[in-house]
Amino acid sequence: MEAINQLFLFKNASSYTESFVASLVKFNTKIKYSTFSFDRYFNNLSLHHQKNRANLVLV
Repeated sequence: MEAINQLFLFKNASSYTESFVASLVKFNTKIKYSTFSFDRYFNNLSLHHQKNRANLVLV
């Protein structure tokens, strides 16, 4: 959405391509980072739950 808005803001060709590339790079890094951190978070969460389950079984 952010990338699309930036594309409409820039009228002349050079700014248009520059903003497009910049937005694309920003967007890709954002996606990579969020999926990466989400995977790590999810793994930590499942490990935590397994530990809790083990503790419950032990008690």
